[in-house]
Amino acid sequence: MPKRDPDKFIADAERAIDSGWRELVIFRSSRQLALLKLVTAADDKLRIAMMSDSRRRAVFSKGLRFSQEGLMTGIPWIFSSCPSSNESIPEILTTADIEEGVELLTYAEAYDSAIIGFSNYHRHRFRAFVASKERRISFVHASPEIELAEKERKAYETYQLENEVQSLKPQTANPHPLEALMKIIPNKCSRGLADTIKLEMDRETIAALRLLRNESLRTQIPQIDDSQVLAGFKYRSVRQYYAALGALSQANFGVHFSSAVRNIEGLAASSLVFRMDLGRLNKLISEISDLQLSEVQSLTAIFTFDGSLPKMPSICQPLIRANATEVLVPFCYVIGSRFERNFLKLLTRNPTTSRQYSVFSSLKESIALPRLEFELNKVGIASRMRIPVRRSGRNETDIDILAYDQRDSCLVAIQHKWLIEPDSVNESDSCDEELKRAAKQGQIAKDYLNDPEITKRIRTEFSICGELRLEALVISKGSELTGFLSETEIPIVTEEWFLRNLSHTRALGALWDLAKNRPDRVQLASKWTTASVTARLAGYDLRIPGFGEEMTE
Repeated sequence: MPKRDPDKFIADAERAIDSGWRELVIFRSSRQLALLKLVTAADDKLRIAMMSDSRRRAVFSKGLRFSQEGLMTGIPWIFSSCPSSNESIPEILTTADIEEGVELLTYAEAYDSAIIGFSNYHRHRFRAFVASKERRISFVHASPEIELAEKERKAYETYQLENEVQSLKPQTANPHPLEALMKIIPNKCSRGLADTIKLEMDRETIAALRLLRNESLRTQIPQIDDSQVLAGFKYRSVRQYYAALGALSQANFGVHFSSAVRNIEGLAASSLVFRMDLGRLNKLISEISDLQLSEVQSLTAIFTFDGSLPKMPSICQPLIRANATEVLVPFCYVIGSRFERNFLKLLTRNPTTSRQYSVFSSLKESIALPRLEFELNKVGIASRMRIPVRRSGRNETDIDILAYDQRDSCLVAIQHKWLIEPDSVNESDSCDEELKRAAKQGQIAKDYLNDPEITKRIRTEFSICGELRLEALVISKGSELTGFLSETEIPIVTEEWFLRNLSHTRALGALWDLAKNRPDRVQLASKWTTASVTARLAGYDLRIPGFGEEMTE
């Protein structure tokens, strides 16, 4: 038998995997049925995760992430392959229907892993080994340094996801609106056809949903002012709309997580996905959100995914259009704390709002920097904003914030970036370029401040006596280092990390040391071991390097 050509085998595998999903049985369904099958599989996976040991937040956070990734891959496939029609969303799903949804969700999740494997291979971060007989490709990290950096990032990413999940839980001793809603749900339910169940939207239910909306608005702290106009709406209205949609989705999911479905086969899987006629949905959101019906209708149009906008992630438009009058709302799309990030991404990808986002983008610095300076000043750190860096008669860059802490005589040039967290490899590359540019600006600023004449002026401005420590730092709102960005000399941290540690660190120099060394990531990574993820797609087995968290009792 002739020896395999590894390059050709890998290229053939990529092509087969890219098109293999088209062979799945689900794509013989109508669009509305295929969507219902897939979203039911994702929501049921999340429900199973929530039924797991509640002490293991990682179980739910990983289930949430994988469900979102599977839907963001699978939903566009359905829109591109399944014919649209004006038939209603089916009420009943068979066991075979749900199995088809699980099959597509599994392929879509594995496909996302395959993209990571092949992308890292092409970027020389992975090496690939082809089996001599089996249809198997094994990827490994290209070096121990890359493996260690990936482990630290993976551990920290999971930590962030678990904190996001924790933020969904009641944080007060008083009865939480979600708990109050769950108490009344069993008395508001009635059996529908076959294995379905319905929730009555009476006065008491609406009142409970309004309280849940208020709690969501209270706990989801926005970075954008409520008065800011985006896409023609005040941001407060956008938040009220989304909080009302989330409350409705929580109620529907809560029904299928309660004692009301205990004696129904499959725990009423057929009605698990929140779906509704647009007319009724708009009226309910208007009633729950305190927004005018006309405003709700306009916002609904913005938040409806119909597959017509290239590269629009479906999570940014959580109302998935099934036909001319009905939508489905995946539960994993409307929970969590990333609404603001998803909304900004929606604005950038929608041609009707991208220009308005560009206007807002030009204002982001004037929003973010004063807030960051306020937090610095609050702990006694002196600062100046927007310091121009001029050399040889021209502007090279500017220092967003120059911060000085007299406690340890440390002067830090801070470069700030407000990025939208990436969903894909290409978006990761784009964010990395911005972060690398910021790190370069930080180095330019540091070199500039080291000039004796500039140093003398700065000493006078900040009343600095004695030795001076000079550093630079990049603070990113929304995105930290991704797996494709090598470590930089200038540390890069998220704004959330910086502010969390600002009040717990004795001085600015010590905080910079933390940012450079990241003992928190090292400690988190110490609890993880190297593992391998197997993705089976189109007849190929892919072994992709990953990491597993050590389970503790």
